[in-house]
Amino acid sequence: MKEMNKYIADNCSIIVNSCDKYKDIWALFFSCLHEQWPECTVDIYLNTESESFEYKDLKLIKIENENRESMAWGGRFIDVLHLITHKYAICLYDDFLIESKVDISQINSCIHWMEDYDDIAVFYFFNNIGKNIKDDLFNGFELIGKRNDYKLNSAPALWRIEKLISLTGENDDPWAWECFGTARTYTLTDRFYCTEKNNEHIFDYKHELGGGIRRGKWVSSVVSPLIKKYNLNINLNERGISSELLSKDKYSLHWKVNFIIMGFKMVGFKAFIFIIRAIKSKLKI
Repeated sequence: MKEMNKYIADNCSIIVNSCDKYKDIWALFFSCLHEQWPECTVDIYLNTESESFEYKDLKLIKIENENRESMAWGGRFIDVLHLITHKYAICLYDDFLIESKVDISQINSCIHWMEDYDDIAVFYFFNNIGKNIKDDLFNGFELIGKRNDYKLNSAPALWRIEKLISLTGENDDPWAWECFGTARTYTLTDRFYCTEKNNEHIFDYKHELGGGIRRGKWVSSVVSPLIKKYNLNINLNERGISSELLSKDKYSLHWKVNFIIMGFKMVGFKAFIFIIRAIKSKLKI
């Protein structure tokens, strides 16, 4: 166990994507991480605008760049990726509240596989929707289809940093990065892997509810037991409580229009790939 933790720390960093206005979840996120990966000695980069955070013996690296406050999410993400000296990064989001032990053996295996095969861009730690290929090369993982939706996504994952940089634009936001940014992967020969459906335990969080925050509000069934468990002073009323029905709290028309405009800025007419598929899905064509 000690040797595996050292190997991971020697070869990768952790990026926790966040923003300053979500700092109220940081104590909860790092409480979960510390309990579920107590031997973690990996460098951790909290990707936010200007705030910093410390938690017990976790190795949180302070990011010093006064220009970050004026950067879009994509610019901050690229900035952090360039700061890391390792070849690989475990990418997480601040509301991925881990509820069982991190499977460091699987992470260790993924790093070894990426060292052996330099055409592997990523190992996602959750199953990707769409038609994947069971190539039986890497135990517990399957190859994502070449033109699958969300081939680029924000699920917990081990990324090859140079590839992640090439797939991210400075003006991207995290939602458009997943949806429209996926088109950037379609011309690549690199391999993208995800876990098989029965292997979604490496970073175990309530992914079916989207995590601990949804549409900017707390998901009570996720966070309330953990706040009590770690005895944290978090007032849920300040942020508000989200509906846990995925059909509720839909995005406004204004948001959707700006989202589509962002897509065309990112990938040009390739944005139609996502738009057409989204319409077909809505109409169940």
